[in-house]
Amino acid sequence: MATWIRTLVKPPVFDDEAKTRRAYPLHLTLLTALAVAGLYALAMLAFVPPDPLRLGITLFTTLFAGGVLLLLRRGHVRHAGLLFSATLWLIFSLSALFENGVHSPAFHGYLLVIIIATLVVGERTGLVFAGLSILSGVGLLLAEKKGMLPQPILTDTSLSLWATDALFFLMAAVLLSLTTRRLRDALDRARNNEEALRASQRRQRALLDAIPDMIFRIDRNGVYLDFIPAQGMRTLLPPSDFLGKPQHEVLPPEIAEKSRRFIEQAVDTGVLQVFEYALPFEGTPRFFEARLAPLEGDQVLGLVRDVTERKTFEEKLLRMNEELEQRVAERTATLEATVARLEAEIAERRRTEAALRLSEARYRAIVEDQTEMICRFTPEGALTYVNAAYARYFRQDPEGLVGGRFMPEIPPEDQAKMAQNIEALDCEHPVTTVELRVILPGGEVRWNQWTYRLICDEAGENVVEYQAVGRDVTEQRRAAEEIRKLNDDLRRRAAGLEAANEELRSFTYSVSHDLRAPLRAVHGFANLFARRYYDRLDDEGRRYIDLIVEAGARMDHFINDLLSYARLGRKAVTRSPMPLSDIFERVVHTLTPLIEETGARVALPAGAPLVLGDPTLLNQVFLNLFENALTYRREGTTPELTVRCETTGDHVLVHVTDNGIGIPEVFQKQIFQVFQRLHGQQDYPGTGIGLAIVKKAVERMDGTVSVHSKEGEGSTFTVRLPKPPDAP
Repeated sequence: MATWIRTLVKPPVFDDEAKTRRAYPLHLTLLTALAVAGLYALAMLAFVPPDPLRLGITLFTTLFAGGVLLLLRRGHVRHAGLLFSATLWLIFSLSALFENGVHSPAFHGYLLVIIIATLVVGERTGLVFAGLSILSGVGLLLAEKKGMLPQPILTDTSLSLWATDALFFLMAAVLLSLTTRRLRDALDRARNNEEALRASQRRQRALLDAIPDMIFRIDRNGVYLDFIPAQGMRTLLPPSDFLGKPQHEVLPPEIAEKSRRFIEQAVDTGVLQVFEYALPFEGTPRFFEARLAPLEGDQVLGLVRDVTERKTFEEKLLRMNEELEQRVAERTATLEATVARLEAEIAERRRTEAALRLSEARYRAIVEDQTEMICRFTPEGALTYVNAAYARYFRQDPEGLVGGRFMPEIPPEDQAKMAQNIEALDCEHPVTTVELRVILPGGEVRWNQWTYRLICDEAGENVVEYQAVGRDVTEQRRAAEEIRKLNDDLRRRAAGLEAANEELRSFTYSVSHDLRAPLRAVHGFANLFARRYYDRLDDEGRRYIDLIVEAGARMDHFINDLLSYARLGRKAVTRSPMPLSDIFERVVHTLTPLIEETGARVALPAGAPLVLGDPTLLNQVFLNLFENALTYRREGTTPELTVRCETTGDHVLVHVTDNGIGIPEVFQKQIFQVFQRLHGQQDYPGTGIGLAIVKKAVERMDGTVSVHSKEGEGSTFTVRLPKPPDAP
């Protein structure tokens, strides 16, 4: 509310200065009317009995003045002035009619209307309202004389008369003050304009006096119309002898004709024309330069300047140039060899400078495009250069940094480290690298790695400036810290896992080894019992003793496989180039009884490649794979075992393919785990450890093993082993 009142009370200002001046008195009058109406209403309520008619008039005055004020502030100054003046005049006329005619205080209000109309709308409008007021007074006088005035509606009281007169006095004083101020401002502007005109005339006179030219005003026909002499210059004739006369009567014919052509060109084209001519003075020719500027009305302004001295100087300069050319010609022969040598040196220097500029441009492009922050500073700390990355990182203006002493905010302990590194630099050891923390605007702490380089003079004795190249290594430090923590945790876990594995291997080996003694005793006594008492037993007893002997054999086989698996983790692996052909032949020789028993066909590759592996582990891997291929055969089908090798990059792939029972896809990932059997003991013998041994042995030789199989169609096991570095 207070802001709205302040805005309403403040005089309006428009782009048009005259409009602003007209609006000011109306604005002040309206505010005064609002204030007086409010005070009048309060005084009437406080000191006299309430009069509904006077309160209604006061309320109407307040609303009307407020509406006109809003119209004024919207820029409709003239309309607001006319509306206010006309309405006020009408109110005063009605008040005078229904009160005491010309004796009414309202009749005196015509003066306010005339003043307001004159100030706001214009002098003509003020005269119109003055004439209307005079006619209204005549009408009131005639009505009073004939007794036609109506009975007064409002009862005049002392307070109402005083308030009305006070309002008129105040408004008249304010409006007369504004009128006086406007008259005073107008007089001040007139005096200022007159003084400015005099000053302008003085400057023009001084300028004309300072111009070293004679000034002529000439019409299209060459008639001299006006003349302003130049100080120190004489005319060919006195001004009285050539003013009003054409040029061909004053000047020599050829000069007059030349001048006529240039005058016509200046008038026709509107472009300044310049030409020179010579006139004899006391037998000596003097040279003049004429400038013809077009004026209105087919006239030109001619500025004529005496250029005799310049011409004389030009002639002397021409003679001096001729003499100089002669001397130069004499020296040319002597200087040709020198010039040739200098040209060669200059060409070489230009090539050097071009290469230097190219190198500098490349260097600047590289530096400006770098994501690293780069700056240079003097030993006193003043920055001489910063690249865009430096300014962008520290959120500064590059132009504002150069020449200043900007220093990023650095924690105290890092400041000491930076100072120590910089102070240790000298011209023999000019480079150092240090990692520091900086506090960016906003409080974020970041790690920077800075490489400081000392730049010395050519003598290598004095420090010229320092160069610093920095990059943000916060993320690297965080990543390194995370990696260190992960490595520590990984080492702890690996140590625990190794201990657990070692404990498991020891336990497995110990259990397997300790089981063999009682198993050997059970198996031995069972065999002894079978030899001595087998014939004395009935069929059921003989079946029981056969089951005991067979179970003991299976248990012994199981313990042997378990010990083999445990030994894989304890045995040191010795990798060396091994020919696969020897491994295959040795395995086939070991499995000869099983091959003959089953009638299997085995196809081995000719010239199998070398692999990098342990001979014992390789023998164990392929012995298990070949034995499985011969064991898990389809009933009524002759087993076929095919071995194929291929080399890929740094590895050798060995494919062992059979035509056995195959492996369902859902079990192909489980068969390499310990004790995983897919068939019962009554169908196929085994312990479920063979393929686990294969997987562990291959992995210890930095290889892999996989299977591709289809149930009922056979399997292909692929062993991937490293190839010796020097193998073809």
